[in-house]
Amino acid sequence: MAYDLEEQEKIDQIKNWWARYGNLVTSILTILAIAYLAYQGWQWYENRQARKALGYYDIVYSVSQNPNPQQSDIQRLTEALSVLKEDFSSSAYTDRATLIAGDIFYKTKDLKASRENLEWAISNSKDKGIVSSASLNLSAIYLSEGDKNKARELLKNPAESFVPLFKDREADILMAEGQREQAFTIWKELAKNKDLNPSFLEVINMKLKVYGAE
Repeated sequence: MAYDLEEQEKIDQIKNWWARYGNLVTSILTILAIAYLAYQGWQWYENRQARKALGYYDIVYSVSQNPNPQQSDIQRLTEALSVLKEDFSSSAYTDRATLIAGDIFYKTKDLKASRENLEWAISNSKDKGIVSSASLNLSAIYLSEGDKNKARELLKNPAESFVPLFKDREADILMAEGQREQAFTIWKELAKNKDLNPSFLEVINMKLKVYGAE
């Protein structure tokens, strides 16, 4: 095919440019392709890891649905938690599993195991809601054991939705210290907030009534 002089000059320019920069362009495209494939591979790996973590989380969750877990259930729970913490420590499923396990062990009166799992969630989770929930539950354990200082130390920087719950726990601690009026002040303030969950408000009003607030 014949080209006119102008077209031929353009073709020659392209050939010269490619001769000079072609290897660089090819390298850049190769790097981009590798990066894309690596990203796709990582996505696949993350999805695969998430599916694995979900399997162990399901074990923990299934035990939590048993109102009277047997020793064999606790054994399965403990094994699943061990794998999650060791192999899937950055998974959101592990965060939630340790939070659930804290509740299970508390109900089965294994306070040591409950504390360990709640402490793990507090130290490792990047989810402020998980950390706040674990802190609140661990605070309850320390308060039940009479360690009011440790119970109070956990009531710092809650997620916004947990602020009323943390105030309620602070009032519980004040009441345990014999500071009734300070506790009543907090509960009365909470009771005025009609935007709070009705069940939570019912508990607050019950506390005011039981403890004899005026």
